[in-house]
Amino acid sequence: TYLGAIDTRVKDRCRFVGVGPMIGFNMKWHPLYGISLIADTKGSLLFGNFEVKHSENEMALKGDSYLFTPTLHFLLGLHWDFPMKWTQFNLSLGYEAEYFWRQNQSVEIENTASNHFRIQLIRYAEDLTFYGGTLRAGIEF
Repeated sequence: TYLGAIDTRVKDRCRFVGVGPMIGFNMKWHPLYGISLIADTKGSLLFGNFEVKHSENEMALKGDSYLFTPTLHFLLGLHWDFPMKWTQFNLSLGYEAEYFWRQNQSVEIENTASNHFRIQLIRYAEDLTFYGGTLRAGIEF
């Protein structure tokens, strides 16, 4: 029998607030006047709170946990300096990436028995990456 249209809405949300130490280095090599090769690398270990929410039509779940999560950032590229009388213009073009281990977290409900109402809560964690070309421009006085 057909009971009509079934409307299912699912909403997942993951919030993270954390603090921790960061260590890194910046390198600049000047092979030509005004043009530099740049490299920037940073790593950190964050300790923070993951607030994960999962809601469906008739059910809402929320999970809080405190975990350590490492991060990594790097930038490789070219940098140009254009000195003027009292100012200096600069322009950078490079490739940048940020990597966050186990940052994208979610919870899922799974029905493990076909004839009985028994659910199992499963927590997932995946890595999160941002990467791409970067263009920066600036003026120094």
